[in-house]
Amino acid sequence: MQVSKTFTALAICFSSVAALGQNANSGDDTLSTEEVIIIKEFEPSIAAARKLNTSPESVVLKTEPLSFKYTRQEVSYTSDFAPDSIKAARLKGEPLSRLYRAYVKAGMGNFLTTYGDVYVNSLRSRNTRWGVEMHHRASNNGIADLPENTFSTNRASVYGTKFLKAHKLHGNVGYTRQRVHYYGLADAYADSIDGTQIEASQLEQTYNVVNGQALLESFFADSSTINYVVDVSYDFLSTPEYTSPLGNTESVQENRFLAKTRFERYFGSELALLNLDVDYNNQNVNLNGVDTAVNNANLFVRINPQIEFKGSKWRLSMGLSAFIENEDATDFRFYPNAYFKYNMYNDYIIPYLGINGGLTRVNYNSLRKENPFLASNLTLENRNTRYNLYGGIRGAFSSQISFNVQAAIRQEANVALFQKADTTGNVIIPTNLYARNQGAFATVYDTLNITYLKGELTFFAENKFNLLVSGEYFSFDPVTQAKAWHMPELIATVTGRYDLRDKIVATLDVMYVGERFARTYDATEGEQVASELINGNPSPVYAAKLDGYVDANLGIEYRYNKKLSGFVQVNNLLNTGYQRWHDYQVQGINVLFGVTYGFWSRN
Repeated sequence: MQVSKTFTALAICFSSVAALGQNANSGDDTLSTEEVIIIKEFEPSIAAARKLNTSPESVVLKTEPLSFKYTRQEVSYTSDFAPDSIKAARLKGEPLSRLYRAYVKAGMGNFLTTYGDVYVNSLRSRNTRWGVEMHHRASNNGIADLPENTFSTNRASVYGTKFLKAHKLHGNVGYTRQRVHYYGLADAYADSIDGTQIEASQLEQTYNVVNGQALLESFFADSSTINYVVDVSYDFLSTPEYTSPLGNTESVQENRFLAKTRFERYFGSELALLNLDVDYNNQNVNLNGVDTAVNNANLFVRINPQIEFKGSKWRLSMGLSAFIENEDATDFRFYPNAYFKYNMYNDYIIPYLGINGGLTRVNYNSLRKENPFLASNLTLENRNTRYNLYGGIRGAFSSQISFNVQAAIRQEANVALFQKADTTGNVIIPTNLYARNQGAFATVYDTLNITYLKGELTFFAENKFNLLVSGEYFSFDPVTQAKAWHMPELIATVTGRYDLRDKIVATLDVMYVGERFARTYDATEGEQVASELINGNPSPVYAAKLDGYVDANLGIEYRYNKKLSGFVQVNNLLNTGYQRWHDYQVQGINVLFGVTYGFWSRN
């Protein structure tokens, strides 16, 4: 330690001084030394400190609250300043595109194909909307070495809508004329009959359809008020009297009346709905001047109460569909009707699940829309979907790409399957006796158990590019028939539209339809799959395979200005002569050129 070293040094110094004093007194040599022995170092000590046992305390100072009193003296001043008036602000939106009251589209192509559309409409209005439409499609003998195969469709309609304070009134009247020829020669006839020598009048069929509709719809803003829709329509179909080469005559007349009503009202956040429909159909077939009741008048009524519950991310709809059908007897049928969906993530993933069923009207008019090559004396049965259980996921990958994936299992009774009405097999008849019944289709009904898969992908870029890719798969399990005749297991479509600066617009439609099977009595067309009694005699039934096909259509439009444009439409781009129906080959590649023109705008 530094302190002990200091004391040691001081001790040495004092010892030395004392020694020198002794030597001086004694007269000894002053340079002699004496040994000093230090026993231990110096150890300083500090006295113990006194600790205080009290803790510091805070002193609370009490202050008297301050009280302030204010006095206000009212003084008025006059001013001569007068501000200038300011015009009310106006919001400037996007300019409205110019509309034209009239629009015409016309074209012509190979096979003497003609095309025309005419639209005459009202312009923008808050109170009324009206219009007239006319459409024309026709083509002449586009398939070589076959009988007359011209076809045409003409349609015209007039409609009008009136908007009231809380209602909408709508009505329309239309007329459709469709003409076809039964040119589908079976193999048994094609090898021995010169189809080009068959008179067109022996093959012609014309459908005349007159339709009308009246609709009243309310849209009250008060959710506690009942909103309703009343929609009444009437269709009348007739075919001219046809005389076969043997002198037999036939014609068809059909009337359908349909009234559909819908009532809905909110009870709090729940929505209650009631659908009530009445569907009546009556057909008259005249054979050789005698009215024949091939089908009795048919009436069915649908009653469908429904209630919807909603949450922030989910919706549940529950109800029941009850049908009362009367033809030969009165039948009662009941079907569940429920639907649920849940928004898992911001409309990007929405799973859903549902079940439904019911009756669907099948009449001569609905069948000719599907297949126009019909026999006159068809039997009619309403399709009965006993159950349809489905589920899937829909949503979006982004604001431009959406998707939908669905799977379903269902059972449908009284499904109309088409087969050739001629059952003569290999019996050959002279050309001058060949009639349209040799190429006409009849209906055979069966119950199908169906497994269904569907996938859709949509890409949408506004005003530029649209694309839809869709695929459907069907697995059919017929109860009595060997095959689901003419029904494909696979259908795939691609539809696209590209707009290049509103100057050039290109469209593309591609459809793939998988293989199908047709019911025939000709052993040379396929393998035997069943046997049935014809006139009391067993007759084998064969399945003729119809190959799958790809049908591609391309359209290009060049817009010269807002009013005038030209277009090219190419149908059956791959020039495949596939069979849409058994023995009914379609036209090859068809190129159509045309123009469009809009006029009669508001000055």
